[in-house]
Amino acid sequence: MNKIMSSVIARFPARRETKQSHSWCLLSTSLSGFTLMEVLIALMILAVGLASVFALLGTGAQSHRRGVRDAVVSAYAQTILAELESGVHPAIVAFQSVKDQTHPGFPSFYKYDLEFKKTLDLNDNLMVAVLTIKWPYGNKFDSVKFETVLLKK
Repeated sequence: MNKIMSSVIARFPARRETKQSHSWCLLSTSLSGFTLMEVLIALMILAVGLASVFALLGTGAQSHRRGVRDAVVSAYAQTILAELESGVHPAIVAFQSVKDQTHPGFPSFYKYDLEFKKTLDLNDNLMVAVLTIKWPYGNKFDSVKFETVLLKK
């Protein structure tokens, strides 16, 4: 039994007691816990990390809105240009320019201007359709311009 106890004691030696200072003293000789400086540094690192993450969230949301808007504008332009090419759009009959028009399939704040220009074709069979789509952006309007070549029928 004595042999077993000595092997246990050898494996798990008794912990040395450290000398503790008085409770009114700020400095302690204890080896456990974090110092106030370590906690403050960890909080500063956490604050910098969280500020970076929140800044990226704002940028990501703005990028998402821009991507959705670009997709809607592209679909709007494809719809109008397809109507022009198929001859369904009313402006194609006389190749008349139109301003501030809306389309029933899209929100009413998206407006478009359609202008026709002649090309350098000698037979006068080709026209360039310039489509400008506008939408409100803050206190002003933002716009994108699309162009396509149409063959007169």
